[in-house]
Amino acid sequence: MKKILIALLFLMLSLSACATEKEIDQATFTYSCNYDQTAIDFNKETAKLLYESFKEIELDQKVDGYDGCFGTLSFHFDDGTKDEVTIINHDVIAYQDKTYKIKDRTLYITLVGVLDGNENRSFLTLEDLKTLVNKKGEELTYNDLKDYVHLEVGSGLSVTSYPINNDFYLLLGTPAPDEKPMYIYLMSYANSDDHIDIRFEDIDKFIEKVSI
Repeated sequence: MKKILIALLFLMLSLSACATEKEIDQATFTYSCNYDQTAIDFNKETAKLLYESFKEIELDQKVDGYDGCFGTLSFHFDDGTKDEVTIINHDVIAYQDKTYKIKDRTLYITLVGVLDGNENRSFLTLEDLKTLVNKKGEELTYNDLKDYVHLEVGSGLSVTSYPINNDFYLLLGTPAPDEKPMYIYLMSYANSDDHIDIRFEDIDKFIEKVSI
């Protein structure tokens, strides 16, 4: 009898916990750069998926601070509370007063893809990049890449980031969109010091080098 009462008590506590467990109502992503701000609201279903993705992020190491452009993903719960993560510079997040490197950038890439202005664009692929370089060579410009998903990440100098996959992204810096780029770097997420200017160096050799 005692065991039955204990089991019933455990069941009641479990049901009570389930009944009071808070649920996500919505999520908002606010991106700030160069004094401009873009905000996007997600419905409950999408918010839950984003929250699950965020909770599965694998942290790499703690880092010291950040500056520049950033996006804040806010999750709003039905009890009036919220949880926030700030996503910075491709592979850094700030969460609960600590700043971390992250290994999986899928969440960041997904959010960039749904920002205003990117709805009808395709993600840049390595094959797309090779085709563009073969066609344009040193004459490659911002206008050749404007139809791909991108994000303005610089202040002063026009710097644009193009997510490619979980390993690489493209970074284009130019005085102005209609001027010749100062650089067009294929960047490695694993090490930002690993990059090439695709107009002058071989993409396949670079990929092979950083993949070793």
